[in-house]
Amino acid sequence: MMRTTNYGKPTNWLVNSLSNLQRTISSYYRRVKRLIEFIPKIWRGYDFDYHYSLELFKYQLERTAKVLENGYRQDGENEARRIRTAIKLIDLVYNEEYSTQADKEFTEKYGHCNYDWKLDETTGLYSLDLKWESATDEAHNEEIQKKWSESLQASYNKAKRAEDILWRFIGHNIKHWWD
Repeated sequence: MMRTTNYGKPTNWLVNSLSNLQRTISSYYRRVKRLIEFIPKIWRGYDFDYHYSLELFKYQLERTAKVLENGYRQDGENEARRIRTAIKLIDLVYNEEYSTQADKEFTEKYGHCNYDWKLDETTGLYSLDLKWESATDEAHNEEIQKKWSESLQASYNKAKRAEDILWRFIGHNIKHWWD
């Protein structure tokens, strides 16, 4: 039995049915494959730690960038570059790059910092005593400690600014990254 389309061309019911079945099977195959690819990311995650949520989000962004780079959309390469920028910003902000950089600079300049917990006999509380290797005396150690505290505060401010920029960037672009 031949049917006609809206355009008057004959179609075969069996060909259409097989084509629909093939699309359905392909769709299920892609979904199962995607699920298998996501399982390791989900398995390693915990509900109480936001880093796992960020890792899952980054993984989805990486997959989306790869699809866009493969010609899925006309503007795909540009949007993929934006996605990769967002991924780099996520790494920069949430891998504590700013505070690590400050620690590295101080270690190079003043040597390693030794941490020593001291018990106050009168209060029963512990306090943290920091000693820098290059400190010549207690006054010099306190001077280094003050500079280190200021540097950590500056790195915290940079990280906070970068975090704000990151989420504004994502908020501005995310609707363009998917259909």
